[in-house]
Amino acid sequence: MSDPRFSYFRTFREVVRQKSFSKAAESLGITQGTVSNQIASLERFFDARLFVRTPEGVELTEEGEIALEAIETALDAVERAKDKIAAVSKEPSGKVRVSTSTVPGGYLLPGSVKEFRSEYPKVDVIIRVCDSLEATEHVLSGDADVAIVGTDAFVTRKSVEVVPIASEELVVILPPDHELADAMEVSIDDIVGEPYVNREPGSGTRKEVEKYLKSHGLGFEDFKIVEETGSTEAVITAVSQGVGISIISERAAKRAESAGLIRIARLEDRPRRFFYALKSDRPLHASATEAFWEFLLSEFRGKS
Repeated sequence: MSDPRFSYFRTFREVVRQKSFSKAAESLGITQGTVSNQIASLERFFDARLFVRTPEGVELTEEGEIALEAIETALDAVERAKDKIAAVSKEPSGKVRVSTSTVPGGYLLPGSVKEFRSEYPKVDVIIRVCDSLEATEHVLSGDADVAIVGTDAFVTRKSVEVVPIASEELVVILPPDHELADAMEVSIDDIVGEPYVNREPGSGTRKEVEKYLKSHGLGFEDFKIVEETGSTEAVITAVSQGVGISIISERAAKRAESAGLIRIARLEDRPRRFFYALKSDRPLHASATEAFWEFLLSEFRGKS
């Protein structure tokens, strides 16, 4: 019996992460049949069944858990060896895993990442868009090397580097036919009690708006929360349809107002929020992560 190829270990790990052969295949860019054949080869090599099917997908068997520990160790060792070799050659290479919340993912990163890739062709930038809580947790758990988030409130470990890289104003968005739609500026008292479209609890925007309301002795309970959504775009859609009002990032609001979807009113005290870059204390590829980190700080230094 021939030994399995090293790539089979990566396939195995991706099946564990995705809990699905088909999702692992999609993530790796191979067919589901290839995934099945590679896992079957590993099961023959270990002479054990590694996965069982459940209503939620596939789960590791006890033998599979043992195999996973060995495979993770082997993959990490090889990846770190590659990184050390890259460091010796002085040219960053490898992979940098970036988790970003929705606003920086849609409005801050795209152009910068394109420029970085042209400058560092041997570095692969893998971007995952989620909310600020998830992105922070990815860095804390080692599932991401860098995160760009809309709040630092979820950082729980001092060894993770946190740097503010940009800021912007928080603004009120209103349906086009709202009675305040033509107001250039409103006070917080003008909108208290209004139907309000909120982000989910892990959102950086929600956390920063919550801080702002607290500074006025208020909370979300002082509004009529009519909907909770998982993205800024979903908030904008709900507001454009007359569901309620919301407070969101100026960058996203301006684009939506230009498209005629909503109207913007500035709060009279002009609250601002920061975006933060977080760096893992155990990056997968140190040279790639360090190159991306320095590029990111240089790119946004002095911008707001």
